Formats: sequence, structure tokens, C-alpha cells
Amino acid sequence: MEGSKELSGYPSTTAMAGPSPEAYLAMLILALTLPLALAIARNHIKQQSRSINRPRSALVTDYFFYAALATHTTLCGMLIYRTSTEIKLRNFLRHNPPSGESPETIIFHKMTEPKMLLILWLSGCCYYSVVCLVKGAFLAFYWGLYDHAGISFRWIKVTIVLTVGFAVLAMAFGIGWCRPISRNWSSDYDDYVKCTSVNSLAVRCMGTITNVITDTASELKVLELYNFSFQ
Repeated sequence: MEGSKELSGYPSTTAMAGPSPEAYLAMLILALTLPLALAIARNHIKQQSRSINRPRSALVTDYFFYAALATHTTLCGMLIYRTSTEIKLRNFLRHNPPSGESPETIIFHKMTEPKMLLILWLSGCCYYSVVCLVKGAFLAFYWGLYDHAGISFRWIKVTIVLTVGFAVLAMAFGIGWCRPISRNWSSDYDDYVKCTSVNSLAVRCMGTITNVITDTASELKVLELYNFSFQ
């Protein structure tokens, strides 16, 4: 009973409605390999058109794209390591039943060690970074289209300012919500659950609102280009 009580707040997929650790690991591997495959295909297409003079905006788009890819790969790698650790421990305990604490209690203590909580916090940092870098890649791409079509940059500049401002705000609150920052991984699990931005309704609402505003502003750029093409 003590082990199940402690696990009530445990973020493991086995303690919540959702995929098993094995299924979650498979999804992480897919999330890791698919973008890499698309990046290889994209790079191959670029090699085929090397003779074409590419504008500066295309190079900026590449910088944002590859930075987002590297950060995304790091994010998936950390979560794969964490999930693999849980799976290995579960398999070990299944074949070597402990005589004292229950297997679930041992797993809970292992997955809430400072090292594992640090991985969760770093994963959150990577997530916010990927979102911002992807938005930057899209904006650089739209900038190139505006330049090619000869459309005024006034509104896209406004969109860039909004996106950068909201991105900085979201990252500042998402990463630094729990102060001091070391409290995200050095405190006990109950304190971590209360402190982390993941469980903060205010941070989640702010992140959702900023994403909706910036994504809508970016999509309006597409409509503007679409309307311009029919003029």
C-alpha cells in the first residue's frame, strides 16, 4: 500500500492512463528517426539544386531548421535514456523480486532521483527551444517569399517582434518558474510536483495563448501571400 500511495503522483506512464514504457519508447524512437530522415531527404534535394543561387533568407531558414533538429534530437535522446532506464529496471525487478520494498516503490525512487528530474527539466528546456526555433525557421521562410514577391515587410516585421517577444516570455516562465532553478531537480518529489512549471496552470495557459497568437500571426502571412498571388 505504501508503494502504491507514493506512486499516485509519479509521472511514469505505468502509473497513469496512457502508453506503456515500451510503447512510449517506440514513439520516442519514431519521433527521433522521422525528422532525421526528412532532414536527409531535404539535404539531398538541396544538393540536386546546388547551382541555384539561394537568397540569404534561405540560409537563415537552414540555420533555424538544423538548430531545431539538433535540439529535438537531444530532447528525444534524453527521454529515450530515461525511459530505457525504467524499462531495464522493471525487467530486472521482474526476474529478481526484491525482498523488502515493492518493485513499484523501487522504480519510483529511481525515477525521482535528482539525475532523472534534471533530465525532465532539461527536456522541458529543449522543448521550449524547439518551438521557438521552428517558429524562427517559418518566419525566415516567409521573409524570403515576401522578398521574392515584392510585398511590404511591415506586417511580417510585426509578426517577428510578436513571436520573439512571446517566445522569450514563454521560455523565461517555463524554464525559470521554479526558483532557484536547482529546485527543479534537487528537491524531493513532492516539492518538485508543486514547483515545476509543467504542473502550473498559469504557465500552461500562457504557453497556449502565446502559441495561438504567434501561430495565427504566421498563418496570416500565408493568406496574405495567397491573396497577393491572385492580384
